[in-house]
Amino acid sequence: MRKQNLKSEIHFRENFPYADFIFEEVNHEIITEILNKLKPKFDVYERKVVLKDRETLESAVILKDNQLIGAIHVNNESSMYEEKFIRVTLFYSPTEDGEELFKLVKKYAQKRTISSKYVKLILFGRWGRNTEYLISPEELLDPLTPELFYGIDVENLSESFLKSPQSILLIFGEPGTGKSKLIQYILGKSPQVFRRKVNVLIMKGIENIKDSADSINVYLDNDIVVLDDFDFVSLKRDGNDEISSVISTILSATDGFLPKRAKIIISTNKTFKEIDPALLRPSRLFDVLELKPIPKEHFENVCKKYPQLSPGLKAFNGKRELKVAEILDFITRSKTVKNYLKDSSVSKKEWKHFQKIGF
Repeated sequence: MRKQNLKSEIHFRENFPYADFIFEEVNHEIITEILNKLKPKFDVYERKVVLKDRETLESAVILKDNQLIGAIHVNNESSMYEEKFIRVTLFYSPTEDGEELFKLVKKYAQKRTISSKYVKLILFGRWGRNTEYLISPEELLDPLTPELFYGIDVENLSESFLKSPQSILLIFGEPGTGKSKLIQYILGKSPQVFRRKVNVLIMKGIENIKDSADSINVYLDNDIVVLDDFDFVSLKRDGNDEISSVISTILSATDGFLPKRAKIIISTNKTFKEIDPALLRPSRLFDVLELKPIPKEHFENVCKKYPQLSPGLKAFNGKRELKVAEILDFITRSKTVKNYLKDSSVSKKEWKHFQKIGF
């Protein structure tokens, strides 16, 4: 019996195709329901574990006439993003029974899964401590974002950059000018433009970028690579060994010789004083964008379209322009409920109090 199982296991690993289903909610009753619908045609053997004080399905083996037809694996760890999504992988044999199993699972699962055009974000941590998030594009596409960038058609930018033959987009601007929101919107548009699920690697901060941005596989294994908080003032290959290594790798990754080239977005709070001429070649560079504060006149027009933003007009307080973050923070603060305060002077959250105590 042991020998037979071993043979089945080898056959399973070498020859079985597979398919992924991404479920909107971590609801194992849905998975159980799918398995119950398979039971009239197949023999289903389930393996369950205790997770968060409850019993949950981990995997199931599916047989017919004592022949291994397929298996289902529930990746509970993929639900890390606010426990909204979970990946279920179906392995099935390259036989008529296996194809029937695949069609049945797809039929029962399709109404319970998000679009295959989801965004997989990988946040890079030092020494390989990465966190993965499965996000639907709608969560990244804030409808207000296109209106909050003065001088940029955000939707047109996203589509043009993602469809262009060029690979590199450089974004710089002072903190609070909306660099992260702009990148988030581009990522949200990517599945629609690529017409498939998109893998995005995000490295934040100089230390994380130093650790991994000089690996060519980073740009080959992902569709979009974001180097956020890339606070080197120079983008040249001389003078600094670490930045030289990163830039050399980016140049290699964007070389026309490679069949697959990731889109690379570099974001920084500082103005680039030097940029390597090779990065500026028309075959590589899409654009260099400076994000600026919003003029009051522009924001007044935005408020006519989105009245819910009108409280943000008070934030200008005589100023001619403000950063995106300053306006949105003001609106958020104005909505804060403080019923817990018997004396408002106890809270030091308001800016006037910050100034008094030296913030």
